[in-house]
Amino acid sequence: MVRFNIDAIMPSCACRVTLKKKQYLIGVLTPFVILGLGRVLFVFIYPGTILLLTMIVNLVAAGVDLIIAFNVLKERDSLIVDHPKEAGYIIFYK
Repeated sequence: MVRFNIDAIMPSCACRVTLKKKQYLIGVLTPFVILGLGRVLFVFIYPGTILLLTMIVNLVAAGVDLIIAFNVLKERDSLIVDHPKEAGYIIFYK
């Protein structure tokens, strides 16, 4: 189950079930891969200033996701739940 949220005109979503570390990392890095790196390929195919600027915005917007992913990588084996209202996660150790 996924919970969608809009706070201060910023959309977000959070998974309501506990996930293993690998599953959580896939979910947290998906926006970066699709929006950021996908846009890089698109800029090479159709170069232009506007596309370059939107690519930079997408990469910067995924910055918080990258910080969260690096923090999750430091954690030992555990179960992870998205925080329901804020950026981040709640972790349960086995």
